[in-house]
Amino acid sequence: MKNRLSQMAAGLALLAVLGRFYAVPLIAQVRAAIVKNIDEKGRNPYQETALGTCQAGQNRFCSVNFSAIPVGKRLVIEHVSALVNVFSPGVTAQRAILTANSPGNYMAMQSDAFGATLNAPVLLYGEPLFTPPILTISLNGLSNGSEGVLATISGYLVDLSM
Repeated sequence: MKNRLSQMAAGLALLAVLGRFYAVPLIAQVRAAIVKNIDEKGRNPYQETALGTCQAGQNRFCSVNFSAIPVGKRLVIEHVSALVNVFSPGVTAQRAILTANSPGNYMAMQSDAFGATLNAPVLLYGEPLFTPPILTISLNGLSNGSEGVLATISGYLVDLSM
């Protein structure tokens, strides 16, 4: 009887020691398996490329309209790039404005004899019920209206339904 009681006490002591050191990590693993990060950047990546049109006249600009933001999502734009093809001598593009539903980000453009390029990090939030993202590029110089622009925005979508 005394031997049996000693064995039971040793078994309980072993369980207490094991529980002391292994219960917390085990509970943390179970909790980590239940929780997931739905707003992670790589979970819902977003990238869109669009063609834009340029207007001739005194106030010359190029405009690229991107798609509407899906309902129940928020678009976080982190990067913009653009290429403006210039076919008129002396036409340069000096600045670009990327807007969504808030004041936009102003970016400088690099111009040369063949066009202008833009490659810039941004941080801009777009909501589904407001104006979709628009990139507007100002042109300087005499133009015959034959310019064109190709632009890409990239970032990620955040789910707003939770």
